[in-house]
Amino acid sequence: MFATAALISAFFLILTGAVYLILWEYQNIHGWLQFSYVVSLLFAFTFLAIVQLASDSFDDAPVACEVLGMQQFITCSMLEKIFCSSIKL
Repeated sequence: MFATAALISAFFLILTGAVYLILWEYQNIHGWLQFSYVVSLLFAFTFLAIVQLASDSFDDAPVACEVLGMQQFITCSMLEKIFCSSIKL
């Protein structure tokens, strides 16, 4: 269920990124930063959904351990991006 929610979020991030690309000539530095933030969240949600969907098909414990470690890294990266975006420059 979480993977489905992540893929739905990724879809709307694609739509948001498309709007930023369509209106690219009207962007200033804040718009470019927001676009970069949207793209990084898109990759994070997509990879997180892939890991969630593929985690049931693992038979080897070392491979599952590596994938779960990668999932934790992705989750921590997402949290880092959220917390860093809330800092006022």
